[in-house]
Amino acid sequence: MKNRIMGGWFKETIADKFLYITLVLSVLLGWLGDEQILRDSQCNIGSAMVDLSGALLGIVIAGLAIFIVFLDIKYLELLKQITDIERNIWPFKWVSVLTILSLVLGMLLLVIGNPPTIILRTIITVSIWSYLYLLIEMYRLIKFLTGHLRNRVKQLEIEEKKKSK
Repeated sequence: MKNRIMGGWFKETIADKFLYITLVLSVLLGWLGDEQILRDSQCNIGSAMVDLSGALLGIVIAGLAIFIVFLDIKYLELLKQITDIERNIWPFKWVSVLTILSLVLGMLLLVIGNPPTIILRTIITVSIWSYLYLLIEMYRLIKFLTGHLRNRVKQLEIEEKKKSK
């Protein structure tokens, strides 16, 4: 079976060292952190996650719009020669999923009140992981978009040279 899950990004995601670094860091903070400090900062963490995740979701949507603008027929043909379209759309889907997860977890931290310790620690651990990993994936998405920008500029330069001949 080919690596078709997630447009071929599955193996790369599972092998991503930052996935595990952020997971370990969030487990350390969520499970070894002082319970009273976690309870005192619960609303602040939730509020920050809601605010920033909402802004990041806007950035993802804007990035997708920019990517769509690049997609004229010639650029689509070029992409199809190199890879399939699903592989190029997956980073937007993945970052959107992480952003929505962070947004929901942030809202949960705001409305959950005073839950039992195990529930609080679990929610904070998953919240911290999703947010830290989201930041790394946002950087990668921007890097991905700049790569497409570079390729699109090269394509336009080649087309311009052909026209001038």
